[in-house]
Amino acid sequence: MGHVTILSSSLECALKKAETVKQLIRVKSWKENQ
Repeated sequence: MGHVTILSSSLECALKKAETVKQLIRVKSWKENQ
């Protein structure tokens, strides 16, 4: 049970990081297109 909790929380963290990275890439490419 504990392992599942750790896994889900780290997965949530990874998803948040991926979302941040996606937004950064979007802003970067948007600035280049300006």
